[in-house]
Amino acid sequence: MMRGLRGGAAGLILCGLGVLAVGCAAGPPAPEDTGAISSDILNPQRSAVAYTEAVQVSVHNNANDFCSGVVISPRVVLTAAHCVSFNPDDDGAGPHGTWTVTAPFAVGGAQTRTASSGEPYDPAFYTLSVINYDSTDAALHDIGLIYLDTAITGVTLPTWNATVYPIGATHPTVSAVGRAFVSSGAGLVLSAPVTLSGPANGYTHDNNTARITDGGDSGGPLFLEGTHTLIGTETRFDPSAKWLDYWARLDTDVYAFLQWAISQHGGATNNTVVDFADEVAAVLCGRVSGCCSAIQAGYVMKPLSCRQIFDALGYEMTGRGLYTASPANVTINPASRSSCLTAVGNTATCTALGSTVKTNVANCMAALTGNVALGGACTASVECAGNASCELSVAGAGTCKALHASGTSCEVAYKGGSIDQRYNQGQEMCSKRGSETPVALYCNGIAGGAYTAENMWTCAASKGNGAACGSDPECTSFVCDPGTFTCVASTPFVNANVCNAFK
Repeated sequence: MMRGLRGGAAGLILCGLGVLAVGCAAGPPAPEDTGAISSDILNPQRSAVAYTEAVQVSVHNNANDFCSGVVISPRVVLTAAHCVSFNPDDDGAGPHGTWTVTAPFAVGGAQTRTASSGEPYDPAFYTLSVINYDSTDAALHDIGLIYLDTAITGVTLPTWNATVYPIGATHPTVSAVGRAFVSSGAGLVLSAPVTLSGPANGYTHDNNTARITDGGDSGGPLFLEGTHTLIGTETRFDPSAKWLDYWARLDTDVYAFLQWAISQHGGATNNTVVDFADEVAAVLCGRVSGCCSAIQAGYVMKPLSCRQIFDALGYEMTGRGLYTASPANVTINPASRSSCLTAVGNTATCTALGSTVKTNVANCMAALTGNVALGGACTASVECAGNASCELSVAGAGTCKALHASGTSCEVAYKGGSIDQRYNQGQEMCSKRGSETPVALYCNGIAGGAYTAENMWTCAASKGNGAACGSDPECTSFVCDPGTFTCVASTPFVNANVCNAFK
């Protein structure tokens, strides 16, 4: 399949078998390319000024790629997965780069925003590279999200729903917003109307039209003609005799995922702490996908299932409280953040994990520095400076207090939420969210696999190799094996039960 993701001095290149091309580009094609790939494929072009939600995306990676996209909520931009997951490097390492997003037709003048986090819908994109992803992505959804650092204004959001297009014998007329020519500086235009048809060439997650896009159009929106009803985004084009465009479908599980992602990024605030939690969860799901693929041939993850679990837990305890913390009370260290994401997404360590888990947890927590001193008001422990935790008295309101000593109570004052949530709060009273290496204390509130009465919970010394456990923070320098519930020096990152849970 022909892909236009990389350009550079050689312009657009062929990948796989040279059949399809993505519409993401790294600069104007070299002269020898312009005969094979027309730079005015969108002719006849129409004005796109009414589509304030359409955006240009600059991908700040090694190749200076550029794509297109569409704003679906004030802080969420929908684009192609390959415009997100291969940034900044072309090794599929994770969302470590940045993006610049411009809405040229925003009311009141063009709006430009930066973004420092994003993710593909399918975490399997993190296990691929620019070179190899083309030959394997027919089973994947080429859909990605970029989370803006600050909300964009002056745009009218598109309408979209879970409708499966085309509907039976009805093949709607559609039009796309894309670049006027292949260049990072090209303006956006509206294509001629074309007819939408069902998937071709085995790409069951896509629909097709006659070709109306070119390089730099990856992730660009496809609308029902004459409306702002969004029904797909550009994934690739076929310049061969078939002369087709491919458009990612937004129905079923994708629709649910996009709605969920919007709910996590409210748009009105700049919550970089939430973005960090999302990034940790995203690379963890990519790691699960890669590791499960190694033990189960043809494994395909259900992304929403994985994200809902890892967003709640993070890497062991890193996600706890990040969705309730005030971003003004937390500073994120960029270098530690990058180290954390690289480590937790490392698919090279699928089979033998031990103290590496504790190191990774410590690295992730080191990226987050709380700014609230002892005695200050807090909503989550991540806001507290030094070795302190946020002890809640009522829902969403607490005080930063020093970690408890061995033998003292870790019973929580606020009894709201589930017993799991209360125990997590108790755990934080004894430990800096499990991020010490080794962990000195844990909240001893589980006996024989069941919770004891809360008034019996006390901070106790963590356990050595072979001891019974219920979670990783209970183990001094080891991990809690999910199969035997004992502290062990080495345990697989995934097993058949884990993989099957996310199918």
